[in-house]
Amino acid sequence: MKHNMESFKAALVEMAVENAFSLRVFSMKGFKRLVGDLAEKLHVSPDRNHIRSYVILAAKAEKERLREELRGKFVYLKFDCATRIRTNYLGLNVRYVNKDKLPTTSTLKVVDTRSQHTATELKDIIEKVLKDYEIPMEKVLCCVTDNASNMVKLVTTMNEDLKAAFGDQQDEDEDEDEYEDVEEDEDEETIDLQKVIPPSIEHMRCAAHTLQLAVYDGIKNSKARVETKMFIFIFDN
Repeated sequence: MKHNMESFKAALVEMAVENAFSLRVFSMKGFKRLVGDLAEKLHVSPDRNHIRSYVILAAKAEKERLREELRGKFVYLKFDCATRIRTNYLGLNVRYVNKDKLPTTSTLKVVDTRSQHTATELKDIIEKVLKDYEIPMEKVLCCVTDNASNMVKLVTTMNEDLKAAFGDQQDEDEDEDEYEDVEEDEDEETIDLQKVIPPSIEHMRCAAHTLQLAVYDGIKNSKARVETKMFIFIFDN
């Protein structure tokens, strides 16, 4: 395969991101000896700090591409929490129909929440991520989560906020109508459903989580022995 500057940078980013190579690898003498001549010829630095900058630039470009692809689309959200080595994470996926009319799942963000996984804190994080991708809350059709109480409360609170925002918008529309002098045809009546039916987010419970809990409950009091606990996260599906 023949490389140019951009394809060589893309290969380095792929090694760091998809193949999970530590940035230390790129500073090793063996790696520099292996790719040094090609990197010099293409004017690409394999130094770890430059590799880091290539990854950051590639992430920004992918984020902008995804933001444009999601613009104006209705979406499903899939999210879950995990705690590893006393660090709390939230993974947030989006499910949508892409430009080729195919169902697609993309990761919006994996966040170190730096706090407990309460419904209020998680809602604030999700709202910030959606705002960052310019996804209005009314474009969210459904949230897929596990059965945890914080997730149930989270989606309930999101719907309460949507309902309140819809009521405020209705009041504004009514105030504007009072000052509009529009001749209406009595024989023809049109209804704007978006102004009549408030937006609502469906809450779907993840079948994988439910099955996992059912199996675990079924064997925990039996003679069966669980050697390794299986952790299933929505953002890995």
